[in-house]
Amino acid sequence: MNPLLLRRGWRMRLPGVEPARAYRVISDVEAYPNFLTAMTEARVVERQGDRWFVDNCFAIGPIEFRFRSQADLRPTQGLTISSDDGPWRRMTLDWRIAATCDGCVVEGDTELHFRSLRVAALARIAWPEIERRVLGALERRMREAEISP
Repeated sequence: MNPLLLRRGWRMRLPGVEPARAYRVISDVEAYPNFLTAMTEARVVERQGDRWFVDNCFAIGPIEFRFRSQADLRPTQGLTISSDDGPWRRMTLDWRIAATCDGCVVEGDTELHFRSLRVAALARIAWPEIERRVLGALERRMREAEISP
């Protein structure tokens, strides 16, 4: 096992949530700070078609991580967010959306390859709770009143 690498996968079944709504929520990266606790900033600084470049900031207590990411959108199907800036050598978050007979399923894979053993160790301890909160916030957001396109 590589001590600098953290990999996780997850799946949310969302009855009553249309795939288009799920896509609008996960592709509205600038709204993430409105409902994701540790995220304090997400600003699209450049758009090249379905590829966006985003300045981000996460704060966990007194520790702040600023980095630039790239969001590659796959309209209605998902998106991939990646970065080789900030605390990681490589970060990839791949979101996939699939329709079901009663709503949709959102699946994701996260791969974080950190630069520092300390940050990687901290992430291993904190990640399950961070993931639980993020997925809970996303599910609540997807179930809220209609999000405007």
